[in-house]
Amino acid sequence: MTKTTVLCYVLLGLITFFYSGISSISAQPTTLNPYEGCCGLEPVVFTVGVGSVYVPNVITPNDDGFNDIFCPFPNEKIAEVTGFQILGAASLEVIYQSQDFTITYPSNEIEVRRSYWDCKTIDGQPHKGPFKYRMTVQDVTGVITIIEGMACSVVCDTDAMMLKDNPNCHYSSQRTIDSGNFDGSFPSDEKNCFSQN
Repeated sequence: MTKTTVLCYVLLGLITFFYSGISSISAQPTTLNPYEGCCGLEPVVFTVGVGSVYVPNVITPNDDGFNDIFCPFPNEKIAEVTGFQILGAASLEVIYQSQDFTITYPSNEIEVRRSYWDCKTIDGQPHKGPFKYRMTVQDVTGVITIIEGMACSVVCDTDAMMLKDNPNCHYSSQRTIDSGNFDGSFPSDEKNCFSQN
């Protein structure tokens, strides 16, 4: 054996040893909280021409009568909301869609709620965690804007405790009387969701 051959075997042995040591190190699986990234700093009030739309960024579909559904809350300067879609946060798979809302004033909530999303997946299971939304909004002067954003569906389990006192969580119960805006001084009304934990 020549010195070159011996050197090659030594190097090959070192490389094999080095890589076998690396391959034996395995990352421990980490369990991420499904609500990581919820209640971020994305806007919740969108200006469309002379109108505005409030879109909550967290929903708690626990059937307690508070914040159970997801929908936009436009003010009286919004003429039309169309193409309302709910998409998977990563896959962008359409989970829910409604072609249009019937908006009547001064109390538009009942009509808008006809086109709400109940936070269930296509197979009827509660959606847990972040989702994306998209809609086309037109104000009374004809200005058209596409509104997109991210929100979260919280199923009121122990994982949800990380959101309990998060000041960036904005609920549908915190919309102003005329809708179209957010008022942080209004309570979230989420005593039932977080008291279960």
